[in-house]
Amino acid sequence: MALLDTLNIFDTDVFVPVFQVWIEGKPQPPKVLSSIMQISVNQLTNAPSSFSMQINDHDFSMIDGNNALLTEGKHLEIYMGYDPAKTKKMIDGEISAISADLDEGGGLTIQVQGFDALHRASRGTKFRELEQGKDDSQIVYEIAKDLQLGATVSPAVMRQQPRHQIHTSNLECLTALAESNGFSFWVENKCLFFQTHREGPKVAVERGKNLLSFSIRASTAGQVQIMEVIGYDPSTKKLISYSTSIDQAVEYQQKLPQDARQQIKGQANTPSKRVIYAEGGINSVAEAQERANAELIKQRRNLFTTHGSCIGNTEVQPGSPMTVIGMGSRFSHDYLVKTAQHDISQNGYTTSFELSQCL
Repeated sequence: MALLDTLNIFDTDVFVPVFQVWIEGKPQPPKVLSSIMQISVNQLTNAPSSFSMQINDHDFSMIDGNNALLTEGKHLEIYMGYDPAKTKKMIDGEISAISADLDEGGGLTIQVQGFDALHRASRGTKFRELEQGKDDSQIVYEIAKDLQLGATVSPAVMRQQPRHQIHTSNLECLTALAESNGFSFWVENKCLFFQTHREGPKVAVERGKNLLSFSIRASTAGQVQIMEVIGYDPSTKKLISYSTSIDQAVEYQQKLPQDARQQIKGQANTPSKRVIYAEGGINSVAEAQERANAELIKQRRNLFTTHGSCIGNTEVQPGSPMTVIGMGSRFSHDYLVKTAQHDISQNGYTTSFELSQCL
């Protein structure tokens, strides 16, 4: 039975998931959509998002020939939701792989897979220099131009010395910039975003209602009280440093029991501390401060390891805030979505996610 036919069995007063597929800018007719048995969109931050479709094409009519409907390199858009008139674009990308699997019983499965525009950032390497006195956001604008994308970029600290992209891919360069600034990046609607978090509504998931599964682990392993970054100021020829402490993050500490806070802090006369020697990457106190704060943000995000699933919700997007309800006072609070996978199959529409601690 085709996926669309199966979904029509659901009670229309409850949840009737719908999806649309556009290929080369054209919406596909019901005949094509009815051949799709399963469709999935995996959304990530700091990495290309991807999609996959399992289709029923027993005579290879959709993938054979130079002018086939589905071939590598074809532009594809996937929309999901519950109202055909209000579906949300979940990914805008291109097909990168097509596979065929014939089982012993004679069943044939065709799989179509692809990535969003960020995948192009992994191709090739480049050398570029950021002029002195400009911030890292300027490189992000240049990379967005390389990828033929618009850009929404939060400003970063000014660099005292030129920053270089030394024969690395644009994706590697973006990853390094995001790590040093405590930012995340992703592509949406032909735009490259480089920000601390996604703007948008906060999604609430509640045990016994729309939260289907939830697993969380809190761990203080590797957590320290003080984060110090040491660099070198070429103008004064002296070492520079900046330290930040979890004492400055009240909400972070409130999520920890008293014994756990004491465990992280260590002994009063020798508090736990991580020192990062940034070598030539840090040339001013402002740059050292930015890096120390970014490292502390990374530590805070790693306090919880969380994954779960809920009834399909297109508003669950990487970088967006999520409130978890009904998991006790220890784990019921705000998080940030790290990854989101949206699946529509004969079982309906579900959204799986990974979370990090909200900043």
